[in-house]
Amino acid sequence: MPEDVMLNIANNALHLLGHDGITTIHEDTKEGKLCKFFYAVAKASTLRSHPWNTATVREMIPEISIDEMPVYEAKLGFHHVYQLPPTCLRVLQVDENLRSFNNVWWKVEGSRLYTTSPMTYITYIADIDDIRDPMLQEAITYKLASVLAFPITGDPNAAAVYTQLYEARVREAKAVDGLEGRSEMMVNNVLTDARQR
Repeated sequence: MPEDVMLNIANNALHLLGHDGITTIHEDTKEGKLCKFFYAVAKASTLRSHPWNTATVREMIPEISIDEMPVYEAKLGFHHVYQLPPTCLRVLQVDENLRSFNNVWWKVEGSRLYTTSPMTYITYIADIDDIRDPMLQEAITYKLASVLAFPITGDPNAAAVYTQLYEARVREAKAVDGLEGRSEMMVNNVLTDARQR
């Protein structure tokens, strides 16, 4: 399935640019090579641009030995260091329960997360391959088209059109994803209010 999605997105981007599609993502043509080369970057960039519900993951991560803590980090008050998952593109939140007390400071450096207090889980954007969300597929398509525009068409201005379409799709996704989260919170609040009466 992931390679089918990748091929579909690549072909949609090529069609937007007025070119024929490819039969496989490993096709030995100019279009095939460019799509394969730029797809991962376009996908990762699009995923990082917005906390897509479909790519949001919450999980516990392992703490690394304090002996591996750089001296300057400890001086800044970071007493805990965690190894981020290899698929983590962007950390969104660190241990919601601790953050509610406003006593957890954190920062990401490379593949490590530094915190001032111990924590149990993080919420992050994962580099997913099985992309089922049609809005995310469209956003990646426009991002890929914007990257491919000049090497495929030779027109230095072509990228701007697809960049605008990409940005519009991300804005729309923010609104839709925000409603999904808001409706869940509203349902929880209604149930909580009902129980308290």
